[in-house]
Amino acid sequence: MIRIVCPNPALDRTILLPELCYDEVNRATDFRVVPGGKGLNVARACRHFQMAVAIYGFVGGMAGELVQEGCRMPGIFNRLTKIKGETRICSIFVEQKNGRVTVVNEPGPEVSGEEQSDLKQKLYSDIREGDIVIFSGSLPGGVSSSFYAELARQLTEKSVKIIVDTSGKALQEAMRVNPWFVKPNLEEFQELTGVAENADLRTILQEMKNWINQGVKHMVVTLGKEGLLYAGQTECFFLKSPRVAAVNPIACGDTLLGGFVSRYVQTKRIRPSLQLGVACAAANAMNPYPGIPDDADLNALTGLVEAEEMD
Repeated sequence: MIRIVCPNPALDRTILLPELCYDEVNRATDFRVVPGGKGLNVARACRHFQMAVAIYGFVGGMAGELVQEGCRMPGIFNRLTKIKGETRICSIFVEQKNGRVTVVNEPGPEVSGEEQSDLKQKLYSDIREGDIVIFSGSLPGGVSSSFYAELARQLTEKSVKIIVDTSGKALQEAMRVNPWFVKPNLEEFQELTGVAENADLRTILQEMKNWINQGVKHMVVTLGKEGLLYAGQTECFFLKSPRVAAVNPIACGDTLLGGFVSRYVQTKRIRPSLQLGVACAAANAMNPYPGIPDDADLNALTGLVEAEEMD
């Protein structure tokens, strides 16, 4: 089972408009409201491949009810915890004339210790040997930066694979437990390691290898439209993303992770799974709304992902 811990979900409102003009009334050409937050974006990609997923997180208020409603679909096991606080709403403005995308994220709710204990109890009671557990996204107020690390320590004896996709102090804390797989983007990796903004791929790779030597099994640094860099215990490589007509980059990294996990569950092979993940991210970027379009030709996009061996 794929279990996704998404402590700070959101209700994502994506608004299409010709151009976002300040100090004026703007009129949208279309909009869509879907459950969001990194973990729910990952779940959406997993469901594209008919993978069963369980969702753990905190939801409250009217926005939280809508997030819960969006999770009521075949293949998604809703294990969300209701809280007194209000789930945040994230507004995404996609400008059709110039391709700009502007995101406004509301602050997340405050979560009590009792509410946090409820999530932990659900996860601990549900977990089974061989599960993949994904820690995804930011942490809401009241939740310690060590939250993911504490969960991981409790799960070490359960023979599960831990995947971490977060940032800042939460990422720093989680790295101390040597996760099976870590996926920061370049900015998050720079904050984690202090590597220079203008560092070349080999410099970045050397920093990644340092983490592998410390016990992390697999590490990916995503590089936006360029692709990703991978370091593992037996190989290192760069995957170049296919060139596509990008419309909206939001959730590309999450969609990549969902595609990767879905293929890995089926094949247990890292490189082909990452190649599919890169293709999924490209398909997501071509879509004005987060997710893989139903008509996306993932086989064709995967075939366009170029691999370069690194050492």
